[in-house]
Amino acid sequence: LATALGDRGILLPWRVLPWLRRGWLEVLLAAGAWAFLIGAEWVVGHQQAAGQMMTLLVGVGLRALTAYLWLVAARTLGVLGRSYEI
Repeated sequence: LATALGDRGILLPWRVLPWLRRGWLEVLLAAGAWAFLIGAEWVVGHQQAAGQMMTLLVGVGLRALTAYLWLVAARTLGVLGRSYEI
């Protein structure tokens, strides 16, 4: 997001506060997408006993869902960024 906005200062933790104040649901969605990735990778890593095909199907499905959540989160943050001057 910092690269897309051309603002490297947004990487600083206290620069997130205006985003939280104006669109906490959007920020929560983005954080949830990253948290979902952690859970998905854990599930895929522990699917070894289920067989290769099941591991492949679960892995591809979860990673596709994670990528979709990232895209939705990026879109909502982009709309939030254009709606308010931060």
